[in-house]
Amino acid sequence: MNAQQKNEPIGQIEQWPEPVDASCIDDAVHDLVKHVLISEENAYKCVLWSGHADMYEAWDKSPRLLLTAPMKACGKSTLLNVVAHMTDRRLEAGSCTPAAFVNYAAKQRQVFFIDEADAIFSKRGSTEMTTVLNVGYEQGKPYHKTSGDNHDPKAFPVYSAAALAGIGLETKMSDTTLSR
Repeated sequence: MNAQQKNEPIGQIEQWPEPVDASCIDDAVHDLVKHVLISEENAYKCVLWSGHADMYEAWDKSPRLLLTAPMKACGKSTLLNVVAHMTDRRLEAGSCTPAAFVNYAAKQRQVFFIDEADAIFSKRGSTEMTTVLNVGYEQGKPYHKTSGDNHDPKAFPVYSAAALAGIGLETKMSDTTLSR
């Protein structure tokens, strides 16, 4: 059973042995446009977000990457998987409950990839995952929940990078989440 089947993060990507220049960004964009139906502008967004996700802890905020389209079979999941494979410490979290998301984010440096996010946010802005994602967008803001047999309140750090793919996310997610 591999790490993703156990829902554990993939290990760190091995660093390139020598410095690379900025042309690697253009190369990645070129490859993305060549193999996935995506505009060059959106390919730049994905490549730059992937770079951000590898070192998101260096910033105070981590923007959410939303991959959305109006219907099925547009390549959202394919693009999400490609970006995931460009990113270090990735966790495929499409089946992740809010409680599991909180625990993963609190215990280890994670980059979450959530496919079929439209199912999670089926009622605009009404899910616990919305709250977790909104709190976790800014470093230093804890998510409060009860923990243990005595249900003691505890603050969990949930700052993380997250990419979400789904149908019509702009109509299903809260405006606050969409602005992040």
